[in-house]
Amino acid sequence: LTVAVTPDDRPEETSWRLEETAGGGARTPVAVAHAALNASHAQGSVVELWLPDGSYTFTIMDAGGDGLCCAHGRGVYGLLLDGALFAQG
Repeated sequence: LTVAVTPDDRPEETSWRLEETAGGGARTPVAVAHAALNASHAQGSVVELWLPDGSYTFTIMDAGGDGLCCAHGRGVYGLLLDGALFAQG
């Protein structure tokens, strides 16, 4: 899994987490990866993860509450599996 994030003009407000979830939500999600961006990530961040088969939930957060777009620039994220984009925002 590749997580690619290009933050808006306030990268320090952007973070994300990936949690493993059981089918049907029978157990508490377990965090398997997370990142908080800072000024050094102004041009973006790419993280490669090798994960076992399973169910996962990706959450991207903006501490400023104004989202990644568009009041302070255009931030985007993408999730790729084996090089193919399957989620973006």
